[in-house]
Amino acid sequence: MSHILRKSAEPKGNIGRLGDMHLTVLPMKARESGRGGDAGVGALPVTSNIVEVLLLTNHAHGERRQRGGSVEVGFAANRDVLVLEFERVYGTMKRFPEPPRVPPFDCSSSVAHHPNEVLLDRLDEAHPWPEERYECAIRLWDAYADENPLPFVESCIAGVEGFPELASLWALLSCFLPRRTTEGALRLSRYDDLIFTILSVEEWQTPVRVICNKSQLGVDLRDLVSCTGDLFWGDRLVQWAKHGSSAAVESAPGPKPPDYPLLSQVYRLIERGMRLRDKGLDQLKDAPSLPIAGTEAHSPSAPWVLLEDGQLARL
Repeated sequence: MSHILRKSAEPKGNIGRLGDMHLTVLPMKARESGRGGDAGVGALPVTSNIVEVLLLTNHAHGERRQRGGSVEVGFAANRDVLVLEFERVYGTMKRFPEPPRVPPFDCSSSVAHHPNEVLLDRLDEAHPWPEERYECAIRLWDAYADENPLPFVESCIAGVEGFPELASLWALLSCFLPRRTTEGALRLSRYDDLIFTILSVEEWQTPVRVICNKSQLGVDLRDLVSCTGDLFWGDRLVQWAKHGSSAAVESAPGPKPPDYPLLSQVYRLIERGMRLRDKGLDQLKDAPSLPIAGTEAHSPSAPWVLLEDGQLARL
């Protein structure tokens, strides 16, 4: 896990001040208050070196030059950008009585999980990345944000030196894609399947109650929501309730006013939702589209599906 330090007089965004340097962090916490936290907008947010390098190029003083339709970043002026390397660690904060379960995706680790001694030690060891690594990270970001996700997915599967998180990143992104069996049947994405399995047919539930489900399914869903933000999750229920002339999910007013988006509506699964969950999809547009990186899941114009071997393919 890497974090970026930049000597700057004007910190921007979610930044913690430490002397004359500013530590940029990417908090992504689901909240049970019902008001919601940060939500994925347009594309799934990813807490990774790739995103942090994007922040770096946005904050640094390097010149950006247009060449051949692509943006080239000047690195000579980035000497004030330092990178702090942290190992993944969980459970070092005092509020944890014992080490918690390690999540499968590296989205919720934080510098706050390290004691002050470790933070000060990492500050002493802060260093700029080699230019080659910056360039590789930017190429990866360009591939991540491209309308054709296949080159990026191939990089994730094959691995790229210096970016070990790519494997878990693809494991995360693949959970939001519709699945195709070896027999050719279309199934809900893992994400939607979790939602439809936890939703009750008889009992109305708020999004908060669904996400706080105590079963293993609830744990699996929270692992995904910890990487997208809780409003992204609440929006998915709204999308399903409004999708098509025959919705799969029914909604009704909830116990709180609209400024509590995770408590202002209640939901339950209806017959079509059960059929989609148990029998699968007839076509991709049976489910509402969902932005993923530079493309969309369930879009007829971008018919990407996840195969049983973990590969990405077009219908």
